[in-house]
Amino acid sequence: MLYVLGGYHNTAEVTSDCYACDLLTYVHIPVTSLPFPLYSATALSVPRVWLLENGCETIADVVRIPRMDTDDVLLLQTTRLLRFTNNTWQEYSHLSDAVTKPAIGVCNEHIFIMGGSETGISCLCYDIHDCTQTVLPDMHAPSNDGIVVVNDRGIFAVTGNGCVHHLETMKVHGLGKSRVIKRWVLLRTAPEPRNGASYVSYSDRVLMIGGEHSGKVDEYNISTDIWTRLRHLPKPLSSCAAACVDGYIYVAGGIEPCATVLDASHDEKATTSAYRYDVHKNQWTPIADMPSARSHAMAVSWNGKLLVMGGRDIDGVDTASVISYDPNMGVWESVSDMPYACCPDGAVTAARALFDDKLI
Repeated sequence: MLYVLGGYHNTAEVTSDCYACDLLTYVHIPVTSLPFPLYSATALSVPRVWLLENGCETIADVVRIPRMDTDDVLLLQTTRLLRFTNNTWQEYSHLSDAVTKPAIGVCNEHIFIMGGSETGISCLCYDIHDCTQTVLPDMHAPSNDGIVVVNDRGIFAVTGNGCVHHLETMKVHGLGKSRVIKRWVLLRTAPEPRNGASYVSYSDRVLMIGGEHSGKVDEYNISTDIWTRLRHLPKPLSSCAAACVDGYIYVAGGIEPCATVLDASHDEKATTSAYRYDVHKNQWTPIADMPSARSHAMAVSWNGKLLVMGGRDIDGVDTASVISYDPNMGVWESVSDMPYACCPDGAVTAARALFDDKLI
């Protein structure tokens, strides 16, 4: 919701009026007035419940809204949400239903979770601030994995089956009345969907990286609805951790095919390898290997670093280990372990949009 607080009427009179605009339907709704007129009005994207239930805390002309730090991390594991703040993990909240490897994204303290449920088509929006969830329309087909991107064009979900979904809002007229409905519209499907691919967004693009022991990388342009094949990874990888940090794409760990006689008893293994992708040069560069091999981990941007969480070690055992990579120093460091070992089902940086790795 976008809230507009106070300001001037056409008569140049200062007002205490407040209006909320639903960014999905573009419907303006009058809400509780301010306790006094307020000029120099500011438009804020804030959680609806806080404003309506607790009122406005004003300091001079500024409306102050409490929120999480922009680099707090929220980790999803089935129904549990863990919060990582001040280098400490804590239980934050629970979802009403378990999800496994959904498409996930965040914008303005709302986590969007698409698929990954028992039916594979259910979708919800979780409010980080007041720990409530809103059911969104079901998708057309079951799916796991993927990523959700929220930008000025709307909500887009690129799912593990290669489908691209756009949550469309439209007005329907009939019987002298009009109502607003939301529905998912299928856009262009990836030319070569791959199980085990990793997804990361930057600007208005989504990258599908690796999968099915492939080094292939495909880019989806939200603005043009076009898929493009980019430069391959230096080696085939599946189930790697990927995130955008300061405009670069980082890939860490994952599963690689075994290529030596000594590995003949296994056809795949976890790796320590890590790479950085320059989106402008279309070029992959190796970075320092991780301290130990892992696959099926999650990664996010965190304080200008790459944070890699959980996953499975080289023996296929779930780990609670968390490490970070400092791009400036070129080194990996240990961070506080998660409360329990797991392969996370999703991770986001609170109050930060995955779109362009910046607040929107």
